Amino acid sequence: MWENISSWIQANWEIVLVVGIVLVLICLIFMVLSVMARVGQVYAVDSIAQNQKSSLWKAMKFGWHKFWRVLGANLLIGLIMFGIFIVLSLPVVPLWFVMPLMIIYIIFAIFLMIPLIIVFGIVYEYSMRFIILKDEKVVQSVKSGYKLVRKQGKETFLVWLVTVGTAIISSIILIKIGRASCRERV
Repeated sequence: MWENISSWIQANWEIVLVVGIVLVLICLIFMVLSVMARVGQVYAVDSIAQNQKSSLWKAMKFGWHKFWRVLGANLLIGLIMFGIFIVLSLPVVPLWFVMPLMIIYIIFAIFLMIPLIIVFGIVYEYSMRFIILKDEKVVQSVKSGYKLVRKQGKETFLVWLVTVGTAIISSIILIKIGRASCRERV
C-alpha cells in the first residue's frame, strides 16, 4: 500500500505541491482572520463600554490595523519561550550518558516549563490588550503585560484557574452528552 502511495506521489508531485501550497495559504488566512477577530473583539467591547457604536467591519478593520503588532508580540513571546527551552535543554547533552539523571532532569524541566508557558500565555493576552487599548509598541506591551502579571499575579492566576476549570468541566459535560447521544442511536 505504501509503495502505491509513494509511487502516486512521485508521479503526481505537481498536484501534491499545489495542494500543499493551497493548504498553507488557507492556514495563513485563518491565522490572520483569527488574530483580527480577537483584536476586533477587544476593540468592540471597549467601544461598547464607552457608549460608542461598534460593528463587525469596524472591529475587523481595527483588527487588521493592529495585526502586525499583535503578531509581533506573539513572536517575541515565542522567541523568549524558545530561548528558555534552549537554556533548559543544554544540560541534557552532558547527561546523555547517564540515562537515569537525564530522565530525571527532563521531568524536572517539563515541570518547570508548564508554569512558564502559563505565565507567558497570560502575558501575551495582557500585551495584546496593551497594544489595542493603550496603543503600545510590541516590546513595551510585553513589558507592560509582564509587569501586570507580577503586580496582579494572585488575581490573574485565580481568573486563569476559573477559566481553565470551566473549560475542563464543559468539555467533560459535552463528552458525556455526546456519549449518551451515541448510545441512544445504537
